[in-house]
Amino acid sequence: MIDEDPTALTHGEVLFIVNRYIGVAGGFLGIDDGYLGQFSYRTFREFFPEYCNIDFPGWPEGATTREAFIEIVKALPSQAQVKVLRGVLQRFPVTPKAAFRQEQVAQINALIARIEGVKLIGGGDLKGASEVVRAALQDAQALMESGGSARAVDRVHTALHGYLKFICQEEEIEVPDQPTIGALLRAIKLNHPKLANLGERSGEVRIILNSFGTIAGVLNPIRNNASPAHPNKALLEEPEAWLVINACTSIYTYLDKKLSA
Repeated sequence: MIDEDPTALTHGEVLFIVNRYIGVAGGFLGIDDGYLGQFSYRTFREFFPEYCNIDFPGWPEGATTREAFIEIVKALPSQAQVKVLRGVLQRFPVTPKAAFRQEQVAQINALIARIEGVKLIGGGDLKGASEVVRAALQDAQALMESGGSARAVDRVHTALHGYLKFICQEEEIEVPDQPTIGALLRAIKLNHPKLANLGERSGEVRIILNSFGTIAGVLNPIRNNASPAHPNKALLEEPEAWLVINACTSIYTYLDKKLSA
């Protein structure tokens, strides 16, 4: 572990992954024999290149698989630690026999987001957002910082669409099959209990909220016809791409703050 990197995994976080997510062989029967999950020495060595796309760093002398994993991961730079975390989620998925992992998946995804420095555009933290939504926002952030604002439009659109679907699922709000962003937003405005009271100056606020619906109605054609989501020759210019991105982020930032209050 690099001491200067405040985002790198702590010793306790590595232990959480080992003991509470992967599990130590025999540990759940009260016998800790020091071996990690169902790894053999061969599959442990192969885990790093196969699931994490990094070379096996070498075996610490005299270490069990559990001890080796802890030592290796703590010594990796933080961006390599992210690859290990994603590899762990792939190698050890949630299954009926390992349902206990379900609660820890979100915690591991939160560690990934922290290390990668995910900056949610607009300042909201999207408390209920799925990993798909967060990954889309992260991609958009990276594209905007590298000057690819037109390409970021597709990723922000994906994030907003996924977030609105999540809200409808959580509140059991009925929506059409394959709903557009406009249909999802309309259903949320009409049916979400936290949007019944818009507080001070609610009339004017509702006018602004309703204008979001007009914006939402044009997002799909813009994304489909003027972004790299499809092989379009004519893409949005940078100022217009930023206009679309900021419109999307205004919608989800408001809803995140309002609905999670």
